[in-house]
Amino acid sequence: MGKYILTLIQEAAKFEMEIYNLYTLYSKLFINDSKFWNKIADEERNHAVIMQKSYSYLESDNKIFNQIIPNNILSIIDNKEKVDKLIIDFNKSHDRVFAFNLALLIETSLLESTYQKFMASNYESKDNILFQKLNGDEKDHIKRITQYMKVNNIPIISLG
Repeated sequence: MGKYILTLIQEAAKFEMEIYNLYTLYSKLFINDSKFWNKIADEERNHAVIMQKSYSYLESDNKIFNQIIPNNILSIIDNKEKVDKLIIDFNKSHDRVFAFNLALLIETSLLESTYQKFMASNYESKDNILFQKLNGDEKDHIKRITQYMKVNNIPIISLG
């Protein structure tokens, strides 16, 4: 496996950790939603760790990484930059509605949606099954965030 794939994995893992840090901040700022955000944050951190550790195990096979992360590093970096700008906007206001909608935007972003599609796939190679088992129930963030917003009367707004 080449350096390019390693760089893709490292960038994807960095993005997951950035999301972990954001959701951890949410759990501290929005006490009523703390339990929800802590769970999602822990899952994002776990995704990053699994990506980093799986590299050595799967280094002979690029196929699984092509399913988990976009194969274009520029798209990962561009996606991360867009999210970074919105995080800066959030940090100016710490608005709860903005926070939830930013989370939805992040979870529908290229990197996160690619990862979630893989987690929901039925492709039954030995490596895919192992990877999906390592992630367990840590999927469907979009659905879970949307349901939480609905139950808690948090409006969905467009951020971009």
